[in-house]
Amino acid sequence: MEGFSSSESEEKKTLFDAILSNSIGKKEGSAEKKLRETGEWLLDRTESSSRSSGKKILKAVFILILPVWILSFLIASGVIKLPFNTPFLDDLIM
Repeated sequence: MEGFSSSESEEKKTLFDAILSNSIGKKEGSAEKKLRETGEWLLDRTESSSRSSGKKILKAVFILILPVWILSFLIASGVIKLPFNTPFLDDLIM
């Protein structure tokens, strides 16, 4: 069993080394490693906040914008009558 796991780990190691090698075939340098680590750090810090921002926008649409739009539509279509007279609004609607 151990011979199988060691050959498997060598295979994974060579595959990992092949992925990390650049186009010339050299391993990543210190600058490339630092850039990769910085990219991973940025991804970890910003990925969850970018996903939750969509939820906030959708919540604002359903709680604030949609009811105002529906109310405006019902007033404009004449289903709801306003309790006061506004000539400008009457001219705008008609």
